[in-house]
Amino acid sequence: MSRVDYVLYRARLVGTSETPDGGPAARKDGRMTLPALPEESFQRVLCVVAHPDDMEYGTSAAVARWTARGIEVGYLLLTRGEAGMPNPPEETARLRVAEQRAACAVVGVDHLTVLEHPDGVLVYGLDLRRDICREIRRFKPDVVLGAGYEIETPYGFDQADHRAAGLATLDAVRDAGNRWVFPEQIDDDLEPHSVRWFIVPGLAGSATHGVEVTGEPLRRGVASLEAHAAYLAALPDHPAPEDFIPQFTAMSGKAMGVEHAVLFRAHDLQAPPEFAPEDTQDSVEVMATKSSRSGHLPINGLSLYYEVYGELGTSKTSPLLLIPGAFMATDSMKSWVSAFASTRTVIVFDQQGHGRTPDTSREMSYEQFADDAAALLRALQVERADVLGYSQGGGVALQLALRHPRLVDKLVSLSATYRKDGWYPSVMEGIRGLSGAAFAGTSVEKAFKEHTPDAAAFDAYLEKMKVLSIDDQNISDAQMRSISAKTMVIAGDADAVKPEHALAMFELRGGGDAEAAASGVLQRVPAARLVILAATSHIGIFGESAVLVPMVNAFLDDVLPRTPNLF
Repeated sequence: MSRVDYVLYRARLVGTSETPDGGPAARKDGRMTLPALPEESFQRVLCVVAHPDDMEYGTSAAVARWTARGIEVGYLLLTRGEAGMPNPPEETARLRVAEQRAACAVVGVDHLTVLEHPDGVLVYGLDLRRDICREIRRFKPDVVLGAGYEIETPYGFDQADHRAAGLATLDAVRDAGNRWVFPEQIDDDLEPHSVRWFIVPGLAGSATHGVEVTGEPLRRGVASLEAHAAYLAALPDHPAPEDFIPQFTAMSGKAMGVEHAVLFRAHDLQAPPEFAPEDTQDSVEVMATKSSRSGHLPINGLSLYYEVYGELGTSKTSPLLLIPGAFMATDSMKSWVSAFASTRTVIVFDQQGHGRTPDTSREMSYEQFADDAAALLRALQVERADVLGYSQGGGVALQLALRHPRLVDKLVSLSATYRKDGWYPSVMEGIRGLSGAAFAGTSVEKAFKEHTPDAAAFDAYLEKMKVLSIDDQNISDAQMRSISAKTMVIAGDADAVKPEHALAMFELRGGGDAEAAASGVLQRVPAARLVILAATSHIGIFGESAVLVPMVNAFLDDVLPRTPNLF
């Protein structure tokens, strides 16, 4: 093959956005803003590849970054690469394994396991899965990095060994967590192990996350490929590593907005399934839309987790920011996301200490949470958004509209208050009595301990949340009147929010139309809308997305209800 063909063929392991015609692959929304792989969520990475040198075509730069940050990385090579040079196979195998050890040393990898499956004719099957499963149970990684398993890539048909390795690795990740698969390994004291992340190198058009490798990680990544000196010398048309790897990582860097990056398709294997059953009378299951972007962003001292459903910047309709309630997270919002995502782009995020956003020593306040939401919108390059907040999230939405009015187009307050006296007194009594025992075994505790296993840290988070809720906020009537965003107020008649408080919010936001009252006909789009659902509690209203979303959509789109003919 030619020099260009060779580089393009091997580029599948680099995660480049370079296409054969030399042009970068752009996102549909025109932005190159992939999130960073959440490195705070893992401590051990196992990289499984078919051959010596497979890791060194760019991916090892990410490994260099991880090891420098104290993350332990192990390599599992399924073959010794004996068919990759014109030398006799045994001589080639010894040479290539030695060069691989040298390459590992360059990027800080101490754990290298080399199997002796036949190079060039690697076979997918139980033997291969068994061997990979054994190494996963032995090394116990949080992340398994595998090869791609597609037959056809943007650069042609992938090599058979790579496909077999990729598919066997994917299946072995599942095998490793099941004690009834390869149970003889359990007898050898290799306990089942569940992997959190499965990642494969990706391209800018399909990658979900990236790892910045600017500087020293890239330098060491290039040097790791140079360690395969004899192998590269046997490929006379092969370009120098320092000539092409930085080019590929620079193109991938555009997808993250950094100088150099390696891109991945990342799968969180412990995330909830991509559907959300909704408890309705008909027991209908609502299928959740798959996020187009997700990850963590550095926001005001937080590593803030967010998800985007749909494409930003491609529609005249403002995106909708959903803000969950107290102790809730993005996973709680699936039914609402599903209902809204068919008509508009949806953004949802985890507030401080909630879901996948770790807590910090920072104090909590509605104002601070609103500033976090504003910083997230700006980081996503969103100029204006509609905002819907539930309960605590509704209070944050009000502060967002007050503190950052240019960012908020329309505002929906769902079971929320603007003053502490808007809640029934029994609500505060219940909050004062909260303890860590109330959350034992719940999704709230499990999500928190995923990133912060210290029990004392959860207790500290709970105390901060209690202070936030009990102190609440005190937005004045004048401030409520000053909000520029059109507002929709929603509550239940059995809500924790007093009905008279919801009505006061509606009136302060300009609700009520004397002309419509006189004529019986609504002739112009109202400044505010009010919904009170019958026989509906504070928790019950959250399950009424099927009823509320059409009304919210009509509000967001300034649609007037049809006036019927009475006579």
